[in-house]
Amino acid sequence: MSGRNFEKDRQRRNVADRGHEHFKGGLPLTGEPRRKISKEQLRLDLDAALASVVQIKRVLRCDGCGHQFTALQPLDPPYPPSLCRKCGGAA
Repeated sequence: MSGRNFEKDRQRRNVADRGHEHFKGGLPLTGEPRRKISKEQLRLDLDAALASVVQIKRVLRCDGCGHQFTALQPLDPPYPPSLCRKCGGAA
């Protein structure tokens, strides 16, 4: 092998062939720039997503046989009893 790096040449050919630059996200050169989302908007979106969550998946372990399994439970107590799928005991 020659040890020469042909990456820049390949990128230039891609720009000429496809009309976009691979290393800058693949956006078309003639397209509009990416929209910058503010941190405040991201926080608001996250808060809205977390507020809509009603159940979460928890990993539980059976008291009787020690079997470990996952179950959907509500966020807030009291939690309904979850039964083991192997022995039927309480987790």
